[in-house]
Amino acid sequence: MTLNVTVVINICIAARIVIMRLTRTFVSFSMKKNVVLFWQGFFQEIFFVNDTIFQRFLGDLIDSPLWWFLSFTFMWEIAHTCDG
Repeated sequence: MTLNVTVVINICIAARIVIMRLTRTFVSFSMKKNVVLFWQGFFQEIFFVNDTIFQRFLGDLIDSPLWWFLSFTFMWEIAHTCDG
């Protein structure tokens, strides 16, 4: 439940930032810096959401221990490699 709420909030903030970018209403350097930090955190969260969705729903598509190992390991590696 908490994951869903944070994703929805971050998507709303991302939409607002995109609209501000299209209308060019960024005012200060610190605001631009905060936007960059937001996008970094947003993409990190998306990688973990992807990992969670894959483990809960897509991991059971093929009933094989090899598929389970490869898919979960790959998604975990993507999430943690891109997280930095």
